[in-house]
Amino acid sequence: MAASDRTVQGLPGLVGVHVSSRGEPLGGAVRVAVDGAPVRTATLLLGTTVVALPATLSAGRHTLDVAYLGGSATSLVTRKQAFTVVKRR
Repeated sequence: MAASDRTVQGLPGLVGVHVSSRGEPLGGAVRVAVDGAPVRTATLLLGTTVVALPATLSAGRHTLDVAYLGGSATSLVTRKQAFTVVKRR
């Protein structure tokens, strides 16, 4: 998962997700949530997808949750990352 630790209020932040196993990209889907609220479920293409976060997030600290929903040879994997929404100037 690649996400900036900071985004600007009123603008959508972007989260890049790459999923692989033993160096090989995986297919399937990932579920993205912010502070426990679902944002989007996205399909991986060659192990990669990009998800836009809502531009309506309030200023302050938030938690990003990304879950790889698993596949025929893999199980559910989750990652968390804290980030901050700063007020727009």
